[in-house]
Amino acid sequence: MARKTLPRLFLLLACLCVPGRACALGPVGIEIAALGGGGGNPVDGISNPLGGGIGGRVGATFRRIYAGARVDYYFGGAGWNSGLMGGELGYGITLLDFLTLRPQLGVGQFQLVMGAGPVCCTPSVAQRSALYLQPGVLAMAKFSLFFVGVDANILLMPAGPVLMQSGQPGAPVLHSAGSSAFDVALTGHLQLGVAF
Repeated sequence: MARKTLPRLFLLLACLCVPGRACALGPVGIEIAALGGGGGNPVDGISNPLGGGIGGRVGATFRRIYAGARVDYYFGGAGWNSGLMGGELGYGITLLDFLTLRPQLGVGQFQLVMGAGPVCCTPSVAQRSALYLQPGVLAMAKFSLFFVGVDANILLMPAGPVLMQSGQPGAPVLHSAGSSAFDVALTGHLQLGVAF
């Protein structure tokens, strides 16, 4: 038994020490990235709930197909902030040995909040969730285990959220107005991460 285990252990250590493609887990790869960027205002009638933001993503690649999860928090402005949490699916096109262009689609929940602090941590004055779709493209340059990427996306919310004024002056209330709203914004991010 020890004769079979020792060569396998050496093979595993050799794979971990060799940079580049030899470190891949067979045809499956793992990507982990930190994000920083921003977006335009998707909701009419309020200050931009996106603005600058941070986030992260983790996912797996199989051949050229990417599937992963992503979370973004946007600082917003004038008391508004927002967050996105969802999944991504993409297809990588290798342009050079180190450069990949990946068209992708994100789907998940957009959370819009009026309050003094982050979506996750502070009681809010008003909030509304909406389904989002986010088609986009990622350009990613790989250097051994590390990569740098830039993404550009179109944030689409087919059914809101919609802002309506309450009976009190200056006290906005968010509520859904059915399918009459269709909010759109452009977003972009710098990505720094590892791929193995």
